[in-house]
Amino acid sequence: MNGYQATLPSRKFSSNVLKAVTLAYLVVLVPSSIWYGLSGKTVLVTNLLFDAGDLVGAILLLSNLLFACFTKGYRLPHLILAILLVAAWQFTWWTRGWLVDSRRRSFVQGGSAAYDEAVSNVLRNRALLTDKQRTIEDVIRGHPHAKAWTNTDGSTTIIFPEREGNYRRGYLYHSGSRLPPYISSDPEIFHLTNGWYEY
Repeated sequence: MNGYQATLPSRKFSSNVLKAVTLAYLVVLVPSSIWYGLSGKTVLVTNLLFDAGDLVGAILLLSNLLFACFTKGYRLPHLILAILLVAAWQFTWWTRGWLVDSRRRSFVQGGSAAYDEAVSNVLRNRALLTDKQRTIEDVIRGHPHAKAWTNTDGSTTIIFPEREGNYRRGYLYHSGSRLPPYISSDPEIFHLTNGWYEY
C-alpha cells in the first residue's frame, strides 16, 4: 500500500522563493522610504506599517544569512541580498531624517506662530503658576493638553504635547536662557529657535 509522504521543498525552491520575496521587499521599501521622507508629515498608520516592515525585513535578513552560512551553492546571492537589506535600512533611516528636518524647518519658519498667542497668555498670567506642573486650559484655548510651571530661576516652562497625533511628542517653550538640568539632560530634547524646543 502506497502511503502519502510529505516532502519538504528543495533547497533550490526555498532559495528562489526567499530571493523573490526579498527583492519584492526591497522594491517596495526603497520607493516608500523616499515618499515618506518627502511627504512632510507622519501618520500613525504609516508609522505602524513601517514598524511591520522592519519586522519583516529582520526575518528576511536572518533567513538570507542562514542560507548564506549553511547552504553550499547559494551563499553568494543570499549574502548579497543580506547586504542589500542592511543598505536599504540605512537608506530608510536617512530618508526618515528628511521628514524630521522638514518638520523642524517648517516650525522655525512660521509654525511657532500657532503657539505664540498661547505663550503670551501664559506669561501674562504667570501669577497663576507654581513650581508644580498644571494644566492651563483656563488660560489658553486650542491646546487642551498644554501644561506649565515656574522654575527656581523665575523662568516659565510650557509643554504643548500631542505633536502629529502622538501624545508623547510635542513642543516645549522655556522663557529662561537655559533649560533646567532635568529637562536638558533628556536626549530627546532638540532646540529649535528662541526658547522653543522639540521633544
